[in-house]
Amino acid sequence: MLSLKKQNITKWIVFLPAFAILLTFSITLVIVITAERAEYQKSLDNTRIAYVKRSKAQAQERIDKLIEYINENEKFIMREARDEIKNIVNLSYQIINDIYTENPNLPREQILQKIKNKLRDTRFFSDLSGYYVVFGLDGTCVMHGANKELEGKNFLDEQDENGRFFIKEGIERLKAEEAFSLVYPWKNPRDTNVRNKIGYVRKFSPLNIYVASGRYEDEVRERIKKETQKLLLNTKYGEYGYIFAYDYDGYTISHGDHSLVGKNRLDVVINGHSVIKDIVEGGKRNLEGFFMTYVASYHPTAEDRSKISFIRPIPSFRWVIGTGAYLFEENNALLEQEQLLRAKMQSTIINMLAVSLIIMLLVMGIMFFISTKLRSVLSRYENHLLLSNKQIREQKLVFETLYQKSADGIWLLKEGIFVDCNEAIIRMFKASDKKELINVTLSDLSPEFQPDDQSSYEKALWMNALASQQGVHKFEWQARACDGALFWISVMMTTIRMDKGII
Repeated sequence: MLSLKKQNITKWIVFLPAFAILLTFSITLVIVITAERAEYQKSLDNTRIAYVKRSKAQAQERIDKLIEYINENEKFIMREARDEIKNIVNLSYQIINDIYTENPNLPREQILQKIKNKLRDTRFFSDLSGYYVVFGLDGTCVMHGANKELEGKNFLDEQDENGRFFIKEGIERLKAEEAFSLVYPWKNPRDTNVRNKIGYVRKFSPLNIYVASGRYEDEVRERIKKETQKLLLNTKYGEYGYIFAYDYDGYTISHGDHSLVGKNRLDVVINGHSVIKDIVEGGKRNLEGFFMTYVASYHPTAEDRSKISFIRPIPSFRWVIGTGAYLFEENNALLEQEQLLRAKMQSTIINMLAVSLIIMLLVMGIMFFISTKLRSVLSRYENHLLLSNKQIREQKLVFETLYQKSADGIWLLKEGIFVDCNEAIIRMFKASDKKELINVTLSDLSPEFQPDDQSSYEKALWMNALASQQGVHKFEWQARACDGALFWISVMMTTIRMDKGII
């Protein structure tokens, strides 16, 4: 039957490797989880940076493309307006030419009167604000469709707000050109300020006159701005994306909340931050646009209204427009990334656990096989030890019996002192107890001098030395019994070298 100690050894052989694998797995798992968490945090940071970078790039791209479209559309409509004016003036030129051709014999004044009658009340453009003017090449106003009181007045020395003799310069230009387009400052009697007009002038040489018309540039631009505003209000992207716009005075042009359109929001303060004012002022200063992070005043659903936007001005409109992304959408993106990373980490842990379990079971199986073999070997070894110990005990018993019961006296001597003896020595020296014959020297159990007159003490030392040198030494010795009687003994000293000394 196996001993308890041997059973414990075989159990340790089976379970210690499994424990080592489990410990290794736990340490590795901690390292992997730590590394995964570091990688997770790094990935979240990279995701946050990438989201902000991507949001900024998308916002800037949207605004840049939108402004590019607005500018191109403005150019197109302005060009269209110039062409429209040109066509209107060419139409009047055709009317003048027809009247002149149909009345070749009438005096100039009568022909001019027919022309005035035909053109004076003609109105055009969608708001019917357009009219014709006819001037003589001497600078005299022949006809004015909007203000008859100006007819007959000479404007050759008239100057515009910039000090230019615009009538005189136009007449000089007509000497070299048949017709031309121009932009000139003009103050309508109903207005307080001078405004630029887009005009077209065409000369009718047979009557030494020219016909012209124009429209205010800002009226065309207002049409462009209305079309642009409609475009901005209808521009949506994603779930919550929209375009916001304000004029330089803080009035809302476009917003995700259409109820704010037309309202002045320059004084809106959010968390102590004058958001709209900063947007407008920033747009005025940064013609190429700028990024701004702030808490928005509006979001259809979210409580977190933190936002990053790209803002850029449209100087010709006196507007600033912008768009951006709510940062809570970044949190949604981070949550998605977090779920992916958590799933990845869980997958890694499960895979490691599965591999470790397989390895642990495999090792336990191998160790169980080894322990079974080891049990068999230990069992045989234990039986062999038991048998050997039994033989040793039997041999020791035989030796002790021979030692103690031997008729010859046997003494054990170590470093010149007797440490043990058998029963024959006790009888030989007539001692009552073994204690009288141990821890003494040979000279102590001898007369002071041997019969050859040598000192027993010195001769005993000499005999010991010879026995040590030769291994075995035999000699005759006169000893003294415990009762004082002297007797001769034949001594054979045999040297036995042991780990703990010489006996």
